[in-house]
Amino acid sequence: ESVLELSPRAIRTIPRSITPAPGYRNSTGRRFALEGIRVLDLTWMLASAGGPKVASSFGAECIRVEWRDRLDMLRGAMGVVPDDGKPVGTPTKSVNRGGYFNDINAGRRGISLNMNTPDGKEIFKRLVEISDVVVEGFTATMMERWGFGYENLKKIKPDIIYVQQSGMGKK
Repeated sequence: ESVLELSPRAIRTIPRSITPAPGYRNSTGRRFALEGIRVLDLTWMLASAGGPKVASSFGAECIRVEWRDRLDMLRGAMGVVPDDGKPVGTPTKSVNRGGYFNDINAGRRGISLNMNTPDGKEIFKRLVEISDVVVEGFTATMMERWGFGYENLKKIKPDIIYVQQSGMGKK
């Protein structure tokens, strides 16, 4: 088992320890139900992001994939916490202050990938290789258009579990 380490010039894997998701600790000494499971999370908004939230709560390591130029709309919607010392309702400079976003994404790691570039696709492929589950909430054909539909994901990792939660139907 391994964790992906990214540097500007290299992508390599390093051993992964079986530990709870960041932010979750088990005071009983017993393992969480999903410890040791890695979820590659390409969800957005509330509906599709609920499954990975539950997985993270049960100890899975969830890696949230976004592109910095197309962030989840929840980052700046509903329940935005203002910058320190500012009154409520004041625009914030940070994209990490959305209350709903932080609630639904608690305990997840994050990476920004442009899936429209060869480098972004290569990093994503490496993440698939070391993950157990891929969850996405795009339109039904988006992953196929990127070259990462279920059949191609299985070629990268034959035992991958793929969860498609399109809110827009199958076509």
